[in-house]
Amino acid sequence: MKIENLKLAEIKTSGRNLRKNDAAVAGIAESIRRFGFRQPLVVDSNGVLVVGAARLKAAKRLGLATVPCVRADDLSPDDVKAYRILDNKLAEKSTWDFAALEIELGELNFDFQPFEVEFFAPPDLDEFFDATASGAKGALKSSETTREEEKSASDVGGASSNGVRVAIEEEKSANGVERDENDDGTRFFSVLVEFETEAERDAFLDRLRDEGIVARAFGD
Repeated sequence: MKIENLKLAEIKTSGRNLRKNDAAVAGIAESIRRFGFRQPLVVDSNGVLVVGAARLKAAKRLGLATVPCVRADDLSPDDVKAYRILDNKLAEKSTWDFAALEIELGELNFDFQPFEVEFFAPPDLDEFFDATASGAKGALKSSETTREEEKSASDVGGASSNGVRVAIEEEKSANGVERDENDDGTRFFSVLVEFETEAERDAFLDRLRDEGIVARAFGD
């Protein structure tokens, strides 16, 4: 694989950005500043960007003169489009192992704040939704923590859940879960999640919807 340094002015974009990535640019720029440009961009034979839109924006933000690139000049136009889509889509199939992440963060003495990231372990939704009537109450109880325990669990390695906490009301039904059915027979559950800001609420709802979970805020 041949890597060549191209001037930013030499790199063209297709004008069709498949993902909205502006929120990630500042963190990526900080990562490049701290660790160097470790992942080359991919361009086609005409210098049009194939993969690395956020890194290109970060490079412009940092005022870099050149960036490392790899030319995918052996790909057909259809292959280029398919590669661009799959590079973005396949990343969605991976998920965090929060137990392993907790260990990793616990071994670190590193400030993640400049990178504008947060580490938040969501409740085990599959376990919650799949809980049987007899086991639901125990599953809910296992998810409850005091505020002090929540803070201790979320402040691993300097990371914080920014005050997000899940409060599930156990007494709304015999097994602790308020549930009902849609007209087509599918079940739905009501879960109360409290946030300190609307931005945190919206970010959490987006995460659920990205997983294919129907979610809405009360009052929406």
